[in-house]
Amino acid sequence: MAADNLAPIREALKNGDKAAARRLLSPLLKTQPTADLWTLAAQACDKQEDAIKCLRKALELDSLHSQANRLLFKLEGAKPPSAEEWDRLTAQRARQALPAEPIPLKKVKRKRRMTPGRWVGCLSFLLLGSACSLFTLNMIGVINGVFTTATVLLGGPTPVSQWQGQPLSEVSNAPVVIPPSQQEMIGVATSGDDIAEQTSSGGRDADVLDPGYSHEYQFDAVQGSEYAVYIQFLSLDANRVSRNVAVLRPDGSDATPNCDQNSILQGDNNVTFICNIDATGTWGVRILGRDDESVGAYFVGIERMQGS
Repeated sequence: MAADNLAPIREALKNGDKAAARRLLSPLLKTQPTADLWTLAAQACDKQEDAIKCLRKALELDSLHSQANRLLFKLEGAKPPSAEEWDRLTAQRARQALPAEPIPLKKVKRKRRMTPGRWVGCLSFLLLGSACSLFTLNMIGVINGVFTTATVLLGGPTPVSQWQGQPLSEVSNAPVVIPPSQQEMIGVATSGDDIAEQTSSGGRDADVLDPGYSHEYQFDAVQGSEYAVYIQFLSLDANRVSRNVAVLRPDGSDATPNCDQNSILQGDNNVTFICNIDATGTWGVRILGRDDESVGAYFVGIERMQGS
């Protein structure tokens, strides 16, 4: 199907008019269903279970459809684990001889703007995302590389291995200069919300990052407010994540140096930024996949600090 035929549908989804998108999709799905159409139909659904059904139909037509795979991964990965799933994952963890005790928390130096209560809020939000991503743990070591293969085969962007003649591993500001291979808006949670409110209001997302690709999450922010950004990689091999994440202002400039940076959990497979917003507009957090560092399954969370 020509891309021009899908333009009105994509425009309706971009404008948040899901009803219009469904009206445009309905006759096409009846006469010439494709994986692309079912993937768009999933984005036009109001209910998560309906979106999952559409994505499964897309994958029946094209099992390597990268966007359908990614969206299904996000939706199913966000479901709280059942008791059976929890037992299975626990048993798997024991077989792999992983430590049974919780990961020790790293001591955090208090900074002028960060009270102990706020760090507790950050930690709660982070652990909520981890708990809701247990499905992802089952994918660690399995998915890495699959999306690259599928994306390239389907004519998508190829991974970046160097920038202006310099190997990607040596580009210090790579998260800022490497264009994102995908962009999407992400909702923002508010600190102090209870778990149910945080889950329903958004503020979290999950995906899989392969080497040479960059993912950007955009969020609307108001000058004078304070936002927390969390990135947590779930791969046991992830490291040096802090150098592969950048916070960008609406004009594209790098705001990372002006944010308080730390990691809540021990190790460099996660990073937290607390940023004072100095310009109203659409901000971004960009995550770069760099070989042997920031690759595999991860989740991102964005939270507006209470009282800001």
